[in-house]
Amino acid sequence: MLLCFHLNVETAAPLPSQNLTSSPTMSPTLQNTTSPSSSPTLAPTTSPLKSGYVQLKTALGPPDFCLEVYMDYNDTVPQNFAVLELAVCQENATYTAPQQLFYLDASGYIRIGIQNQMCVEMDPLFPDWAPGQAFVYTPCQDVWSLLPDGSLKNVGDEFHFCMAVEDSKAFRFAAAVLENCTGSDNQIWIAT
Repeated sequence: MLLCFHLNVETAAPLPSQNLTSSPTMSPTLQNTTSPSSSPTLAPTTSPLKSGYVQLKTALGPPDFCLEVYMDYNDTVPQNFAVLELAVCQENATYTAPQQLFYLDASGYIRIGIQNQMCVEMDPLFPDWAPGQAFVYTPCQDVWSLLPDGSLKNVGDEFHFCMAVEDSKAFRFAAAVLENCTGSDNQIWIAT
């Protein structure tokens, strides 16, 4: 028997097996599982995605590819409708590419690190040149929920799609698109 639960943005927590949490001060809470006969699963109450700006790595690796806001070489900040795509994760001890940083704020908006007034949006009809692809826009409109498996679900519109890697293949410039939520690997994002 499959049970479905609505998850609140403030209480949704990733499962420990997804490595979405690195905070040493986490306190575990009980989460229901999908089977009524199984015992509850311990899950952390916070995720780095809700604690500050982090990279979102696809679960399809290796190699490690992260979500990135597309920017022309001449741009210092992204334009409205700049699409999201995969790029090699750019991180070392002193630098992380700001166009690869994201934060799920208390309102449920996914803000981008390079321009925090812009947020991740999804629409099956926009942008015109890439319908169904994730993009950034200001003012923030779409509300997101972090699901226990690491999926990001758009709960701010009537479609309720999840953000996924197009065609389930991780490579440079692979698009972030909307799909029905299935929990498949191309929909799982690991906050690092």
